[in-house]
Amino acid sequence: MLLRPNPRKDSMTNKLTMDQLGDLPIAQSLDKPLDHLHGLQEEISAAEAKLKSAKAWLSAALDLRFKTDAAKLRKDAGKDFGTVRLEKAEADERFLIECDLEKKAEWDQAKIGSAVLELQKLGEKPREYVETTYKVSETKFKAWPERIRKLFEPARTVKPGAAKYRITKKEPE
Repeated sequence: MLLRPNPRKDSMTNKLTMDQLGDLPIAQSLDKPLDHLHGLQEEISAAEAKLKSAKAWLSAALDLRFKTDAAKLRKDAGKDFGTVRLEKAEADERFLIECDLEKKAEWDQAKIGSAVLELQKLGEKPREYVETTYKVSETKFKAWPERIRKLFEPARTVKPGAAKYRITKKEPE
């Protein structure tokens, strides 16, 4: 009789870690106990939270250190947004710091609608100035009367999103 190792017993001593993932074919995950996959999921969640916090800290530190110089360079260049480059030297090293302040325009949809109507009244063709995007809430779509849904169904495509799995340890009953 061939004896096979007990994966439950091994799960206590040989946990799967993020560092092992690059060398492990995904197909081998089929042989891993759920306890390993659960532990890996927990490790990745903790790493994501730690990384997010570290990125936020570094971003705030860089902003605190360089925003005044970057704002001055932008002002001297006559611009409110965009990329400026700072040169800094410390000890024996020289650094180039690129400071990019992106412009984020937000448009009031109701006011754009009013402006489009005004364009039409002036005899202009709104399509030459603005692009129109239609959005349909899936929740509202499902609540529409069938005759209206049928009008829109040819324009609707449903595609699957990415599957998400979460392993949760259950307490013994």
